[in-house]
Amino acid sequence: MSRNWHFSTELEANPAPHRAPTVNRWGTAYKGKRETAYINDLSSKIKDSLEDGFKRFGEVPLQVSYTFGYMPAKSWTKKKKNEAFENKWMIAKPDIDNVLKSTSDVLMQDIITDDQWFVNYKNIQMIYTDKPFIEIDITEIWLTRKNVL
Repeated sequence: MSRNWHFSTELEANPAPHRAPTVNRWGTAYKGKRETAYINDLSSKIKDSLEDGFKRFGEVPLQVSYTFGYMPAKSWTKKKKNEAFENKWMIAKPDIDNVLKSTSDVLMQDIITDDQWFVNYKNIQMIYTDKPFIEIDITEIWLTRKNVL
């Protein structure tokens, strides 16, 4: 029987991409403020949503879907914001692969053992919304010759 985990929540700020750590003159590496705030916000909301006895996804192939909701910049005109909401799709920075990296880092804390087990990215989308949010679906999949071909 395959397991499924669904998570959806509003965020305090837009999802932040993973960036190379900054290193100060003493050699200490640290993440940027936006990425750290995003990781802390998402991590606490995931932990709050987990039921007692939740067992992390182990070493089995996983299918994952993501939807990232972004608020348009406050500096945008009303016309530009309306066009963004009509079009929905976000075609701008940050790059989707960097947002996936920071989100996968959070998932590895409590939900999955390693993101190497994500073998099927079913749906990944970045859209414009009134409030920032994230929606994640993870499902165990059992690979057989029949469903691979």
